[in-house]
Amino acid sequence: MSKHTPGPWKKCGGATPHFCSVHSKSGYIVFGMADHQYDKEQGKKIKAPDMWEQQANARLIAAAPELLEALKEAIEFANAANHHIAGQNLPVSEKWIGIVANAEGRS
Repeated sequence: MSKHTPGPWKKCGGATPHFCSVHSKSGYIVFGMADHQYDKEQGKKIKAPDMWEQQANARLIAAAPELLEALKEAIEFANAANHHIAGQNLPVSEKWIGIVANAEGRS
């Protein structure tokens, strides 16, 4: 299993208004989307999200490394709080742990 490209990531426009991409700090394209894709089996173009939805998706994807890091910090904070308050267990922490495991390919 390989790890994801290290952040930060940045949303970039493409060479045309029909392409949107997300680049790593080192310049690698970590995500790219055109306004259509070609289905070889069906022999035709498949419509993809419009430009505005692509831009919104790219912003969310670009934020992923920072969101993952923030969630890991929240888990550490919740674990520390649980150790200081006897009998307390933040119920959402298990969900957070599952999300991190899923993002890291451990689930």
